[in-house]
Amino acid sequence: MAGLNRAQQEAVTAPPHAILQILAGPGAGKTKVLTHRVCFLLDQGMKAENIILTTFTNVIKRGFEAD
Repeated sequence: MAGLNRAQQEAVTAPPHAILQILAGPGAGKTKVLTHRVCFLLDQGMKAENIILTTFTNVIKRGFEAD
């Protein structure tokens, strides 16, 4: 978890069955947190097929708002 700040580390190591929502501005490390989180869950014994990860970009968000 080198390179992660305290808040990022807390998100990564939250209890395995916790539902998390990661909100942060551009360049804040969201993708890094999400990839570390998946690795953490796999290391904790969670099966990959039980992990759901969804991301939305501003482009997608604008598409939703236009409808």
